[in-house]
Amino acid sequence: MIEMGDTEPDRSSQPGPLVLTRFDIDRILHFFHPIPLKHGWHQRHLDDHYPGWEWNAMIAMLRNAEVLIARTGGSRCHWKLKHLTYTSPTDVQVDWDPDVTADDGRFYSQGEHTDFSSPSLSSIVAQALGIDDDGAAADSALVHIDRPGAEAS
Repeated sequence: MIEMGDTEPDRSSQPGPLVLTRFDIDRILHFFHPIPLKHGWHQRHLDDHYPGWEWNAMIAMLRNAEVLIARTGGSRCHWKLKHLTYTSPTDVQVDWDPDVTADDGRFYSQGEHTDFSSPSLSSIVAQALGIDDDGAAADSALVHIDRPGAEAS
């Protein structure tokens, strides 16, 4: 059973060493959603890219390392992370990037190769409905669809 709230790692299943960047962690977090969890894609991603790691152990390790920040719909990796090095359950080194001075606000769901030039789902829906969409989550086309009485302009 997948427990989204577990924070204590299962120390018996963790291999080492492991080095993760912000992009790697955001890619892992892309699978921290009900649909991938339901279908087992979350664990398949770890099996393919981080053999020997169990999902709850990985998420617990990331939470305990304090590299996750909250965002609408889940978490993303902290924007200042340079890399995280896991050697053992008691040896996790977090290196912050001193050159990064501002949060770019991005969630790299496809890892380092996330293409932000592609239109968002909200923008595609807005175009199809003829609704103005500035990409802001609070007033996206997806919110318009869910509002009773909302009309396309």
